[in-house]
Amino acid sequence: MGDSRKHVVEPAHRVHWHRYAPLIGCIAVPSVPMASLVTREHERVIERVCGLAASIVTTADPSGLTDFIRAFYTGVSLEDLRERNIEDLAGAARALWRFAAVRPTGTPLVRVYNPESSIDGWNSSHTIIEIVSDDMPFIVDSITMALDRGHYELSFSAHPLVFVLRDNAKLTGLGPQATSASKAQPESFVQLHLGRVAEASDRHDLEQRLVAILDDVRSATSDWVKMIATLRSVSQSLQRPREVDASERRDTDHRVKERRHSLGTGTNEADPQHEIVQTRELLDWMANHHFLVLGTCDYQRSSAGLTPVAGTALGLLRSHGTQPRNDVPDDALFAISKDPQRSTVHRDTYLDAVEVRRYNDDGSVAGIWRAIGLWTSAAYNTSPVDIPILRHVVQTVVERAGFPANSH
Repeated sequence: MGDSRKHVVEPAHRVHWHRYAPLIGCIAVPSVPMASLVTREHERVIERVCGLAASIVTTADPSGLTDFIRAFYTGVSLEDLRERNIEDLAGAARALWRFAAVRPTGTPLVRVYNPESSIDGWNSSHTIIEIVSDDMPFIVDSITMALDRGHYELSFSAHPLVFVLRDNAKLTGLGPQATSASKAQPESFVQLHLGRVAEASDRHDLEQRLVAILDDVRSATSDWVKMIATLRSVSQSLQRPREVDASERRDTDHRVKERRHSLGTGTNEADPQHEIVQTRELLDWMANHHFLVLGTCDYQRSSAGLTPVAGTALGLLRSHGTQPRNDVPDDALFAISKDPQRSTVHRDTYLDAVEVRRYNDDGSVAGIWRAIGLWTSAAYNTSPVDIPILRHVVQTVVERAGFPANSH
């Protein structure tokens, strides 16, 4: 048994925000070693669990079990530990450690089971979810979101980030935090205890849903840098549609003026680039931690309609393709709407969709760039008067209301 002080163990949901702040739009916070937050009584309970585990460990167990137990329960509250007997605590941690014995990089391990002593080495009245994965943001909130959606009763959770050593995917123990001289890699270990799911088919279905969610999390987070780069590129390559000619103006002039007025252009035709400027400002604002991009794709218009351009689908739009809206006027350079599908990553809500049109030389629509994602907390906490385009909408409403500027 090694000295746990040699190993850096940090709960992913608490101390690694600074690594993923650009994805979440949150303020970076400093790391706080969990050891400083653990009371002596907490340590005594964990050491009792380690003592029992040491007495039942076998050669079939990966080395480092007691170090893992200290890592696993350090972030669990004392109250949660007290609610369970030492045997269950030891059995649960040992089962997860053994489950993690072999895992190739990039391949998550997921299982949903009802433990039996004769098979699993411990017993529980709950159904257990176990996940071992590469370190990624949004794992825990995406999984618990799916459980809430399915009305599962969650009674216990532990999900530390642990630095482990592997040899050709085989787990060989814990290691120090990754440095240039260390081969230890961070992995997310998750164990959740649910109200008992009796039917094996129901447990299998839940397991498959969790695997699909982890695939979505990986797609969205692994492509994030590319998607932000795409967003910035679209912003810089905006094209304005052709001006409406005289023969068409009778039918469309009112709609065009209303749209430009909402963008702050009013009815001024002398500034044809103003819509581009306003749209570019909003896209750049979105890229600056105000929109969590979860998927992007470029669509080409042809006689057959809109079809995805090969190789442009990123994030969730790799496999969750939804078509751009068909009710947006062709001369609308930019559109924001709600997507018909709910997010499987981070927050349980309908996705937001952003579309930007590209134009041919003759003014017809050449294609549409589409992004889906979620507005971040930073966006929701921003005053409307500080948000591009929206600030002009607010200004227009205030002007039309006709109230004195200094009135209550």
